[in-house]
Amino acid sequence: MAMNPAATFPPAASLDLPHGDDTSKTATVILLVLVAAILGEVVAFMTWGPVALTMSALVLVPLMFIFFVSISWPGKSRRQG
Repeated sequence: MAMNPAATFPPAASLDLPHGDDTSKTATVILLVLVAAILGEVVAFMTWGPVALTMSALVLVPLMFIFFVSISWPGKSRRQG
C-alpha cells in the first residue's frame, strides 16, 4: 500500500503542560533536588551514622555564609532612577 504524500496527519500531542510555566518547572526542579539531598542524607546516615550528619553540617557552614553575605550585600535592592 503506497503512502499518499498529500495526506494530512493529526497534530502530535504536546509534552508541555498547557498551564505550566518556567516558575512551576523551576519549583519542580528545586523540589526534586531537595528530595534527592534528603534521601542521600538518610542513606548516608544509615550507612555511616552520625558522622554523616556532622560532615554535611560542615559543608553547609560556608554555604550559609555565602547566602547571608549575598542577601545583605548593599546596593542590590536600591532603585536606579
